[in-house]
Amino acid sequence: MIIQNLTLINHRNYELENVVFHENTNILVGDNAQGKTNLLESIYILARGSTFKNVKENNIIRFECENSYVKADILNGNRKKTVEVKFSQSDKKRIRINEVEIEKLNELRSQFGVVLFSPEDLKIVKEGPVLRRKFIDDIIANNDINYRRYLNKYTKILNQRNNLLKKRSRDKYFEQMLKALDKQLVDYGAKVVIYRYKYIEMLKILAIDYHSKLTDEKEVLSINYDTNVGEDLSSLSQIEKDYYKNLEASLARDLEYRNTYIGSHKDDIDLYINEMDVKLYASQGQQRTTMLSLKLAEMALIEKLSKSKPILLLDDVFSELDNYRASSLVKNIEGYQNIITTNNLDNLDLEKLNGQVLQIVNGRIKDYR
Repeated sequence: MIIQNLTLINHRNYELENVVFHENTNILVGDNAQGKTNLLESIYILARGSTFKNVKENNIIRFECENSYVKADILNGNRKKTVEVKFSQSDKKRIRINEVEIEKLNELRSQFGVVLFSPEDLKIVKEGPVLRRKFIDDIIANNDINYRRYLNKYTKILNQRNNLLKKRSRDKYFEQMLKALDKQLVDYGAKVVIYRYKYIEMLKILAIDYHSKLTDEKEVLSINYDTNVGEDLSSLSQIEKDYYKNLEASLARDLEYRNTYIGSHKDDIDLYINEMDVKLYASQGQQRTTMLSLKLAEMALIEKLSKSKPILLLDDVFSELDNYRASSLVKNIEGYQNIITTNNLDNLDLEKLNGQVLQIVNGRIKDYR
């Protein structure tokens, strides 16, 4: 899967630009606030239908303009398709594939895959479990259409159970309602757990291998799925059995604090380098390398499951990486189309680069000299 060319009209700080991409590595170099991340964002929008930034969609439109438009020609094997997304100040977002308008984002997301690394992703390894759960949930949901439904059902039932616990003294049917909710909670929660377990098992094999390559075999990455619903995650029936048991054992605490303490909403992914907790003891460079290993593993996993290579988007990726890790990263993503932004080219050997370097200055793109 490759993106051949990209057209930007009134997208962020781009007035009108067209970019032709190399099938392997594309490095976008420029100072801060010139439009490098905005270009990556436009590709992400074409793949997912929404931005990865936490902003309103009309902020994507160039200042004092009515509409924003992005288009790309995507090549998958011998098949070519054109994807278009238009944002408007006065109308709904419009998405077209081969000139046919689509209504559901799932139709777009099935067209081509992207894997994005941005500096914000470092929070996944640095901060609490919510972001790590979202990381694995997004990977699963993008590869299995059923998973998001199970997760949404679980969240809805969990909220109902917590609300019931809070008003226990005022509800005479409390025990019957709790029993019914517990059954549903375990039913959907166990499905969430077994999905996470299976995907984390696949992901960690790939991530551990990439981390070893990026660090010249000097660091060993360990990944552990941490859940309180049970220890044996080999089968759905065993998970359900242990889930019920642990949920019942926690009832007194749940009643005291009026909250549910057992379940997949408490899951975490533990990350260690050479048996040391990445959150607590890893350097900035090690944390970045860990996150990159996870992203490269996601890239390889998508290819394994979909039989199609995703496009890799790497924003400000070389910061805090030494020369070996930077050059090793470029080497290990050969064979996948990748688009990389950076402020400088100090860590790169351009003579060995299989690709091109483009310079971005104030929303204009030109060949690097």
